[in-house]
Amino acid sequence: MRRNTSWFGNMIAGLAVVAMMTSAASASVIIYQDTFARTGVLHGDQLGVDAGFTGTGTLGGSTTAAWTANAGEGHSSPNGITLDGTVAARVYNDHAFLPFTPQSGYVYTYSLDIDMAGGQWGGFGFSKNNNVNNNLQNGGPADLGNSVVGWMLQRADGASGNDALFTGPNYGAPDVDIGRGTTGWNTLSLELDTTAAQWTVQFYRGDTATGSSVNVASDAIDYLFVGALQTNSQFDNLSLTAIPEPASGLMLLGATLGLGLLRRKLHG
Repeated sequence: MRRNTSWFGNMIAGLAVVAMMTSAASASVIIYQDTFARTGVLHGDQLGVDAGFTGTGTLGGSTTAAWTANAGEGHSSPNGITLDGTVAARVYNDHAFLPFTPQSGYVYTYSLDIDMAGGQWGGFGFSKNNNVNNNLQNGGPADLGNSVVGWMLQRADGASGNDALFTGPNYGAPDVDIGRGTTGWNTLSLELDTTAAQWTVQFYRGDTATGSSVNVASDAIDYLFVGALQTNSQFDNLSLTAIPEPASGLMLLGATLGLGLLRRKLHG
């Protein structure tokens, strides 16, 4: 029987195009990236304007994003976290926020390098509010509480206790004990999966998932944050990226293959 080489060739070409589309659709999008390679205070620094602060600002970010930062706990000074990522030893919470409202159907990765040289702890994660004059972890009145969710806490070198992952909102007994990192710099990540009805956050130390994931509500996040309590610490290489749900590309590939087989059957 003579093979319909025209159909076969077209099918291969079509699948190649779909495979390329699937690969492109699955590529990681950089929403925010900050190398903290500047001087001065972090508060007010703008995406795409100030050196080292880059990204698309899409997929839940903001193309006009600017850092909101200060020393916290009733202090209105924006000098807590500086543009080189340094947090001086203080008696207050220091924290900073960027606008971020996640969209369904993506896997987001929020990563950060942290060096907790002394004091209490540093942390990062997601938040409903960005009130810089309020204690980061304890919330407060409705007009002040930040309602942080899906966030992690890293103990400073020499501090007692383990690192932890919290469901939130705010702060209480750790939901997931994630042990202790190494002394000095640690690369940490939070993977926010919005591809299912129940959103989840998984913690990573380096490339290794540590502990179980925690659940977060789909309407609980409007910001990402980084912060520290009574610590001499430093942050570097902040990154927020997103990739679409992998299943969408596979569905497109399957649909193309199915249509090709149907066409072959109809035309003998």
